[in-house]
Amino acid sequence: MQPMPLEVSPEDWHGAAVDQIEHLALTREFFTAEDLRAVIAEPPHSNMWGAAFLAASKRRLIVRWDHRPSRTRSRRGGSLAVWVAHPSLGRAA
Repeated sequence: MQPMPLEVSPEDWHGAAVDQIEHLALTREFFTAEDLRAVIAEPPHSNMWGAAFLAASKRRLIVRWDHRPSRTRSRRGGSLAVWVAHPSLGRAA
């Protein structure tokens, strides 16, 4: 994936985030929003992280598997969802 420009529309960021979530689901056994943050630029608004995961879940790309404490300092150990690929995604074992 090409790096995103510094100024990106909310729609473009959302689409790129959902694409990256699908990629993470296909290539990792488990992943979190922290993994997504490592591969995509910050969104135009901080609430967009959750919206991207909700959209991916509704598209049956991912399923919430567990929770763990966040390792991001600003989150201060808040609850973080752990996601896996939805069974219908056909991820190779």
